[in-house]
Amino acid sequence: MKKIYFALFAIVVMIASGCEGFLEENPKSSFIGVEAYSNPKLVYINCVASLYVPRTIPNISEFDQVLYYFDNCGGDMVITPGRRNGWVDGGPHQQIFQHDIDQTFSKLADAWNSVYTYIALCNRSLDQVKDILEQGGDEDILNPYISEISILRDIYYMIALDYWGRIPIVTSGSSSISDVKQSSRSEALKWIIEDVASLIPDLPSAQSQKQGEFYGRMTQAIGYTLLQKLALNAPIWSLDDWSNSPYIASVVKDNYPDAHNYPNPVVDGAGRDDDAKIFPPELIKTGRYEYNMDGVFDKVTAAGKAYTIKCPDGQSRNAWETVVWCQQQIEAEGYKLATNFSDNFTANNDQTSPENIFVMPMDEDAGFFQSTVFFSMNFDHAKQIGIAIACNGPISTIQSARLWGYDPETMTAADPRMGQTVYFGLQKGKDGNPLKSTNGTAFNENLVYYPEYSRLDYQESYAGAKWDYLFTYGGPRAGKKRDWDFSVSNPAFYNNSDRVVWRYADVVLAAAEAYKRMGDDAKCVELFNNIRTRAKVETYEEVKPSDLLDERARELAWEPGRRADLVRFGMWTLPTDDKFVGVPAHSLGGKFKEDPNGVTTVYPIPLSVLQLNSNLTQNPWK
Repeated sequence: MKKIYFALFAIVVMIASGCEGFLEENPKSSFIGVEAYSNPKLVYINCVASLYVPRTIPNISEFDQVLYYFDNCGGDMVITPGRRNGWVDGGPHQQIFQHDIDQTFSKLADAWNSVYTYIALCNRSLDQVKDILEQGGDEDILNPYISEISILRDIYYMIALDYWGRIPIVTSGSSSISDVKQSSRSEALKWIIEDVASLIPDLPSAQSQKQGEFYGRMTQAIGYTLLQKLALNAPIWSLDDWSNSPYIASVVKDNYPDAHNYPNPVVDGAGRDDDAKIFPPELIKTGRYEYNMDGVFDKVTAAGKAYTIKCPDGQSRNAWETVVWCQQQIEAEGYKLATNFSDNFTANNDQTSPENIFVMPMDEDAGFFQSTVFFSMNFDHAKQIGIAIACNGPISTIQSARLWGYDPETMTAADPRMGQTVYFGLQKGKDGNPLKSTNGTAFNENLVYYPEYSRLDYQESYAGAKWDYLFTYGGPRAGKKRDWDFSVSNPAFYNNSDRVVWRYADVVLAAAEAYKRMGDDAKCVELFNNIRTRAKVETYEEVKPSDLLDERARELAWEPGRRADLVRFGMWTLPTDDKFVGVPAHSLGGKFKEDPNGVTTVYPIPLSVLQLNSNLTQNPWK
């Protein structure tokens, strides 16, 4: 199938070994010899292709990676719960979910170091290509490489901007620590936007998700998508003081004010009492909380109208006009919604999806691996379908089940995207027969995932054989459920299903939101319903702000970007069906932090980074 430069993994690991600390040395000090850059092909291999190996891009969206944890696992759709004998790991998964982290949190430092290691790798390649250009290299060959590397770097800068706000912008691999200064959040946003807009015209007009010369590489469509995301979040990311943010929604009603703990399960002598749910059936249908985000929506809308962006065509537009303009450019590149939602995530999706814009090749002969399914599927399930090992890790939340219209009485979902995103309910094998349970079989003969059993922590008080099935089978698993390709040597790792980072449905929903903010309700409803019609669910006659946020959750669950969505709608700091004051958590997992001011919408800068560079100052975080 696809042939990617997997052998280059050794090259980039060697390069990265000199970048483990943030700019601890002059990156050029570990360059391999100049003979490696003696012709255009070798320049591409060593300066461009080496940046696409698993060392780098997978950290944008693979579930086991630290950057993804601070995005989706800090949101409302995914939990890595505390289970007996596994996944507590000292509490960091629960701490991230509950926003109970500070400047000493080790995984936060890991995330910072990851981002700036990748930025350093890109800067190092840029320096080398620019050096060759200055020595008389061919501009027609080298300038597109410069744009490609720079756009990849700007993706990481967007992640840094989202997470930490006030960040250093480093543009050369020769920069020393003493040269690095901290930009305000608004300054950093402005720099990234201008850089992206200047680079897009030099990117190839090609479809990156398809096999060929630009398979898995930066293209104009990826550039436009990046610019759209920057414009969509500009009202938030241009706010320099978020410690008293005007963009915080409110809880207007708590439907269960006297039940701020999960109900205790009821067990009789025969095992589980099927009529006694661990989470009340009515709660999963209605939700614990009701919110008011209309005021935040109006304020963000006004800020976006006042924010000006100079687009690649030379025209100046406000943030919402830019979002729509980018959608139009991406559509002109040939992107459209796939006929079926699931076509985007099947094996060999590089051949079936006209929608996927930015993918990470996940193919056996390319040497790319690490499956989200593998890391979230319970080990019993994997064994039953012929996979040697799984990790019984992340699950979907109560909130996500409610948004998909899950009914705990019938164990069905109104929205078919739930079944196409996660495994839930009775699980069946390739032959169509139910999979047998091998854990807690006295209480549950078949393998069943119970969404109503999703919870942040499965308490030690429920220990014992009767509850083994609860720890193992509570909550829906997997992210964007894909076909299993058993023709490969190891289906747990190689699925021949490219990992989707960005796709056109995200672009369409962003445009629908922008039209709503510009007052064009008819166009908003049209684009919004295009997504719902494809999903085979009922359409809307009117779209409210909460509908926009909820539809993004249903369509884009477990894909990158949920954190930014929640912050933009003022919902990041609010309690949900799964995290609230009093929710049971492991003793090491922290407690949900109430934040009426928005301080936690930006993460603190790691203390280890501040100690390394005295030019940086801490964000407000207490």
